Amino acid sequence: MSGLSDLLQRLNTEGWSSRRIERETEKHGRKISYASVSRYLNGTHPQNPDAATLQALADVFGVHVNELRNALGRPGVGEPFDLGEDGARLTGPQREAIRTTVRLFVEQNDALADRSQSDGATTRTSEPRLTLVSDDVPDLRGLRFAADEEKPGDDPGEDDD
Repeated sequence: MSGLSDLLQRLNTEGWSSRRIERETEKHGRKISYASVSRYLNGTHPQNPDAATLQALADVFGVHVNELRNALGRPGVGEPFDLGEDGARLTGPQREAIRTTVRLFVEQNDALADRSQSDGATTRTSEPRLTLVSDDVPDLRGLRFAADEEKPGDDPGEDDD
């Protein structure tokens, strides 16, 4: 049995069947089939459940998703990331660069969590270094920024320091 399965068993204080939990997930807008629910309850679920599944189970049992993530040995999640009003001023390629960077950070966090879970480590003594874990990264060297644009009266080749 997995840590997640143990937690789900403890949270299922009403003794709901897999079919009942399936119906409850559907009520919360994220249906999980009863066969999948059964796998989560008995410990034969995927090693890395997706975020939507974890959120659906957290909603059904009335706990924060971080409780389920912690049972898997994964770091908790914070509030949703929002760039605010300035984000609306970015170009499409700039937004894609940010999405790619965020994805790389998440992959790195998940890899660190998997590594600590497999070697039994419980704490990290230093900040992780970002390493490339994906070959699917756009080339950002040609990205133009407004600050890069020459303005009338600028002396070409001089910095604005």
